[in-house]
Amino acid sequence: SSALSDPQGVAIDQSTGEVYVVDSAHNRVEIFSASGTFISAFGVAGSGSGQFNEPTQVAVDNSGGLPGDVYVLDVGNQRVERFNAKGEYQSQLTMADLAATHIPSAAGLFQGIAVDAGGNLWIYDNSGKMYEFPSGGALPGSYIFDSGFLTGPGLAIDSSGDLYVLDESREVEKFG
Repeated sequence: SSALSDPQGVAIDQSTGEVYVVDSAHNRVEIFSASGTFISAFGVAGSGSGQFNEPTQVAVDNSGGLPGDVYVLDVGNQRVERFNAKGEYQSQLTMADLAATHIPSAAGLFQGIAVDAGGNLWIYDNSGKMYEFPSGGALPGSYIFDSGFLTGPGLAIDSSGDLYVLDESREVEKFG
């Protein structure tokens, strides 16, 4: 069974009802059934593929109706790693991938992630810049806009495509 130490992010796979919880202190993601029964976990401490150094957020691609890709924001390694629904490593996006989106100024540090209804991965940095990467985290991504304020650790997208961002004063800002 699981013993969460520092739970941070949570996401749900709509096709299975499985709940993914980031346990930052244990450098892993734990998977639970909809009723709360521990199923499995993936990730270990480190900087290699499939390893974490303070993961904080998780997002699930629910666009295909099947168990979707799972994205994990790894703050300590400043990247977003992509896994399949079973927790098997697939790929990653790094700070260099953000810089390649032709942003008007330097990228900040990874701060939040979410997946929209089309399966596109959204990332925002701590300086308020928003980026979009095609389904599967494919390159190249696009710099979308600068919110104009420093951001906190929270990003969500509704079914209409509106973005909700937690700002530095812990207020929710809507972009749509």
